[in-house]
Amino acid sequence: MLADEKIIESLKSQQNRKLLGIDMESYGVMAAGSEVSAPRPEALIIKGVSDFADSAKNDAYRHYAAYASAGILRLLVEHLGL
Repeated sequence: MLADEKIIESLKSQQNRKLLGIDMESYGVMAAGSEVSAPRPEALIIKGVSDFADSAKNDAYRHYAAYASAGILRLLVEHLGL
């Protein structure tokens, strides 16, 4: 679905001019949530990005990205009571 340039350009035109990529799983969760009838679920996605998914892709920073995203979740829970 996101291979469609019209969708990507639409996302860029919504104040996302510097869009570099879209996490497919996160996009799927948010798209599914927007398609259901009331009561609509609320979703929060926190994702650590560890590479550009290009030919240089490797797992060197995968554990750090997971640690950092878990740390953000912890801060949100502790300080905002989520």
